[in-house]
Amino acid sequence: METSQATIAQRSYTGCRTCRQRKVKCDENRDEIGRCNSCSRLNRPCDWTREYKFIDTSRDVERQYIVLGKGPHQAVDDGKPANETSSTELVIRSRPLMFINSSPGDLAATMIPAEPRTSRNVTPQDSRPASDSSSEDSDTQSVELVQASHVPFDIMNYGTRIRDNAIHPLLFDKIVCRKIMPMAVRFKLNIEDNQNVLVSTAKQFPPLRHAICAITLLNSGMKNRPELVAGSFQHYDQAITACRSMPPSTNPEAVFFLHFVLLMYDIACASQRWPENRSSWALHLRKLASLAHEPAGSAVGRLKAYLSWYVLLLDAQAGLAGNPEAGHYTRAFLDNGRSLPVWPISRSQQVILSAPDAMDTFLQAHKLSLITFEMFAEQSQASLSFRSTFRDRRVALQERLDFIQDLSNRHAEKWRANCPAYLETWDDKSDLGIIRGTYNFARLQYSVLQLYLHTSIYPYQRLDGDAFTAEDTKHCTYIIDTVRQSFVFNDKENHHLAPALFLAGAATKNLSEKAAALIMLQEMEHAGLSGAVARVRHVLELVVREQAKKEMSGGSADEVDWIELSQEHGLKNVVFGM
Repeated sequence: METSQATIAQRSYTGCRTCRQRKVKCDENRDEIGRCNSCSRLNRPCDWTREYKFIDTSRDVERQYIVLGKGPHQAVDDGKPANETSSTELVIRSRPLMFINSSPGDLAATMIPAEPRTSRNVTPQDSRPASDSSSEDSDTQSVELVQASHVPFDIMNYGTRIRDNAIHPLLFDKIVCRKIMPMAVRFKLNIEDNQNVLVSTAKQFPPLRHAICAITLLNSGMKNRPELVAGSFQHYDQAITACRSMPPSTNPEAVFFLHFVLLMYDIACASQRWPENRSSWALHLRKLASLAHEPAGSAVGRLKAYLSWYVLLLDAQAGLAGNPEAGHYTRAFLDNGRSLPVWPISRSQQVILSAPDAMDTFLQAHKLSLITFEMFAEQSQASLSFRSTFRDRRVALQERLDFIQDLSNRHAEKWRANCPAYLETWDDKSDLGIIRGTYNFARLQYSVLQLYLHTSIYPYQRLDGDAFTAEDTKHCTYIIDTVRQSFVFNDKENHHLAPALFLAGAATKNLSEKAAALIMLQEMEHAGLSGAVARVRHVLELVVREQAKKEMSGGSADEVDWIELSQEHGLKNVVFGM
């Protein structure tokens, strides 16, 4: 007699996050607006973003855990067949605590080897040290935490041993610095006496050293070394603990550097959608504001002066991205006469700018860039105010339109008054590329400012009129062409490119420009900490799909507000591109 055996469909761990949370199988097929069949049938938001969850290591725990990540590791000792395992060699008895975007094929079993010094067998292809930040910037798609026993050393200390901590400053100097402050690295503002200022300061200031170790481990852990994240939390906890008991005699410049690195760390963490609401980046902005505007006893260093303006831009961008926690630094800037220290020109640049009229031209271009920073601060505060009052309908339509028109005119007049006409035609092939680079930065930011002002100051702004349509079309085209030109010179690391591409892609009516923005964002996915630009591209894809959906149903693409849409889908972007 024939017998039939029921087959159980294997559960997928690589489908959309909505189905995984509902504990149902996702068919992993996406329709024209990017939703799987299950979410489309139930009219649910279909979330395909990757999420990382890690065990809280801020408290002492009795159990220890092994992190299983995607990789080529073998499940058995070298020299033994794969099917020969024993209970003493392979610990897989414990049930998994959680699965995050993983499939059975992605997971590599971890051995408990006889040698007490290592926690797993290392193949020749993976013989790197524990704290090595690989230059590969591909995000790991699978992270599984499995409860185990008899682990030879505390896995929560992975990456925090003495030999590991000695490597972190070098990796920070070579890799992380260009991700958190690319312009400073390009113009060598972080170098004094042939040394990285942050690294040399950390040698005498242990809290900064812990912060450097924390962000270095975080950068590696969120990409392809998830086992390093627990150690990153430990270093972060030690740096934060030191902040709470800082003696008044501590060097204020060292404290400024400390809070800057911790700010970068928390911005990266806030976008990972961890269960807790991580908004401590706003606290660092508040502390940095007080440090930037306190009287300086001596001359301000070049790096601190640059970071004072850079943090202003970051805080302004956080406000423009719709984060109500932002604005401490920009408000302090506006309340203190809109002044911050200006960094002196390095000796090497003085030699380059020794040609006739070169220094004056550079100073004019440099002034333009600082003017755009002021515009960012003013516009960010306006956006935060409008978005908080818009929901209560306390601002009438005509009042909103008059404010936008007035601010747009003032910014345009200020730009024209300070921008010499000859900078538009400056020779790119000359030896004074620093002038062209400085001007290009300022000009790109001006287009971003005007485009944001005309489209995104308050929710659904474009539904109120099309007075700026022709001007916005020119700004979108300029942004796309400028970023494309940057790619010719392989310039993909700078943070100001991703926000500009995103805004142009969301605002343009030209479908080819939308496609170009998405393609270039994909090319930039490895820029920033933990592949932050990949999340920017995901938001733009979501916006473009929603705009297409509105138009297909007889509506308008202007009905889509990218900030409101991001919040509806639970997407947290503190600073686009970081």
